Amino acid sequence: MPCKPPHSPQEVLRLKSEGLTNLQIAGHFGISGSRVGQILEQERQRASSVEHSAALRNGISTLNGIDRKLSIAALFCVLNLPRRARTVLMAHFSRECITNFSLLDMMDLLIPIVEDTRDYYEHMPAYRVKMLGQILYADIIKAMSAVDCGEVFQAEWSARKKRLRVYLVGTKGFYPFILRGKRAALSEPD
Repeated sequence: MPCKPPHSPQEVLRLKSEGLTNLQIAGHFGISGSRVGQILEQERQRASSVEHSAALRNGISTLNGIDRKLSIAALFCVLNLPRRARTVLMAHFSRECITNFSLLDMMDLLIPIVEDTRDYYEHMPAYRVKMLGQILYADIIKAMSAVDCGEVFQAEWSARKKRLRVYLVGTKGFYPFILRGKRAALSEPD
């Protein structure tokens, strides 16, 4: 069983907001003053990232700019992807020399618009991404579904998910992380 630290970042922030110095907080928890500084810096960066992500999403939503090219770092900030999925996609984009990508490009990577859906998988670029299996694929779909980037984004993404869901149900295959299971990415209709 992992050892739980005697403090949480929220407790450190609370004591700092009450006016205690880093050394006083360190003494309270029995840690070093530099560790308190690290915790405060990590929380500052996290808050800054959350604000930056919200500003980017707001800009996309306001302009209905799902085709607006963003740097890969900004795109990942908007999508708030799980760490492993972010790492796999970052490696893929690096191998492909891709530096800018839009939300629409991401939709095309995950669930492209395909006229002939008899063999959807032949047309899905995500299935050719090295180390991106069914679990990470489902995690990315869930992360994109949780993002609020406006009505245009929501409508387009919902339509693509519905198309994929219909295809997967029609194949009668077993897709535990994508279609079936407790927290499957496409388990509930939009």
